[in-house]
Amino acid sequence: MTFKKYVEKLKFVIIIGLLIFSSILNYFFQIILNINVVFSHFFYIPIVLACLWWKKKGLFVPIFMAVSLILFPFLFGMNMEYLENLENLLRGLILIIIGIIVSILSEQISKTKEHTKAYNDIMFYRDLLNHDMNNILQNILSSTELYSIYKKNGKNDNELDELIKIIRDQSFRGIRLTSNVQKLAKLEESKIYLKKINTKKVLKDAIISTKTGFQEREIIFSIDAPDKTIWVKADDLLLEVFVNLLINAVMYNDNPCVEIKVRISNIQIKETNYLKIEIKDNGIGISDERKETIFERRFNKDK
Repeated sequence: MTFKKYVEKLKFVIIIGLLIFSSILNYFFQIILNINVVFSHFFYIPIVLACLWWKKKGLFVPIFMAVSLILFPFLFGMNMEYLENLENLLRGLILIIIGIIVSILSEQISKTKEHTKAYNDIMFYRDLLNHDMNNILQNILSSTELYSIYKKNGKNDNELDELIKIIRDQSFRGIRLTSNVQKLAKLEESKIYLKKINTKKVLKDAIISTKTGFQEREIIFSIDAPDKTIWVKADDLLLEVFVNLLINAVMYNDNPCVEIKVRISNIQIKETNYLKIEIKDNGIGISDERKETIFERRFNKDK
């Protein structure tokens, strides 16, 4: 059972418990003590909770309580005066009105949150495109400049073809990035489909892409991983994850030689097998107090 389902089940149990307790109060005060003034105020608690949690669907709670408040005296054969019956009818109507008001307010709060979330998502996708597309364009620009230099210096066709291949690969990466951002935008509206992916191959592609973008830097990669092919369930965004981590390792590194170590190992959490990938570098690092916020969407990526 997921945490969300557990919470929903807990809410349902709480409301049912409050309904039972309210019915007991209803019986005790109206039937046993013949009092129908104060106890109905307790009904507001389950009404507010149900309509706040479930909005219009939660209106069954005030309706149930209003009906029980009005019918209990008749079900147990009590002879109430006309004025007392009218008071119960008004109290029942008030309970339903309160439920309607709370459910409407709850829906308005949800819509406000959705609008805020939509705006934050747009800003997130914009930042993602700007950040990753800048890396891709930098790779293309570097390769283009090298192509011009190589051509003037009379380099052979194989070296020129290699640069053309890099430019083409980076262009395709830009297309994939745009497609992946579109996928991200739909992730919360649809199911995420994972597929079998060769982790070491994706990591190798990310290393090549990183070296391409920083051809003027000395970068030494070392990989500690099993010799066998390592398969994981993931999607096409895995490449962008690796590329971002590796590029940041180079960008925020003032050493003459950038050293990046990648370690791949197996790890088991609650009887489920996972792949643990550690990427370490000799750069400036991140202070402990900033590690709590570094992965937040709107985190300011200053130096």
